[in-house]
Amino acid sequence: MPLDGRPIGFEGGRAYIPYRPMTISFDLTGDAERQLAEIAKRLNVPLRDLAAAAVRDLLSLPADDFERAARHVLAKNEALYRRLA
Repeated sequence: MPLDGRPIGFEGGRAYIPYRPMTISFDLTGDAERQLAEIAKRLNVPLRDLAAAAVRDLLSLPADDFERAARHVLAKNEALYRRLA
């Protein structure tokens, strides 16, 4: 068993670790939630799928762009994070 506790599977004589997607939860402000819902409706996609695509897009940015974006988000929401801590 891998260190993270996931079982190893065997198929066709090969060992593999089954993929399980990560589930995350976060709160959005009313404006951000409204904007996301409007975009999802316009694109005719589920809200959850749109949010997942946005995260994948952010992660696919070059490292410098991702770090710059992450620093911006953290700085912008610093007061909120302090209240939630």
